Amino acid sequence: MVFVWDSKLETGFKLIDEHHKRVFAYLNRVMEARENKESVASISTILAEFIDFFSYHCRLEEDMCEIYGYGHIDEIKSDHDFFIKKVTEYRDDLESGDVCVVLKSIIKLFQKEVVEHLNTWDKRYVSYVLGKITEVGPKAN
Repeated sequence: MVFVWDSKLETGFKLIDEHHKRVFAYLNRVMEARENKESVASISTILAEFIDFFSYHCRLEEDMCEIYGYGHIDEIKSDHDFFIKKVTEYRDDLESGDVCVVLKSIIKLFQKEVVEHLNTWDKRYVSYVLGKITEVGPKAN
């Protein structure tokens, strides 16, 4: 497994942490498909599924930031847009490029930049959102 979940990456928001674990699982599926010598088409399909899920996840995070008034939504959205664009380009490059080079690029992107994003922006906005949720508290009957 290339992408190993570490509890140090947890944000404290169960749904977001489950999504992040799922991101890691998708990426490991891609790497396993390569190790199992699956076709480029198969790897591309897994990446397409990953991009769909990752896009959904990013929109959810951005919506949470917007709903709760987190002030750094532009920075978060910029990172998300960059990650989705890069993975989409890598998937497109599979057909014409060296599969190993493409997969190494994905590994590098996620091990460095995405993990950094999780440890900074995601932890910050989750802390902020959880604080806002706590302020509101449970609704009275």
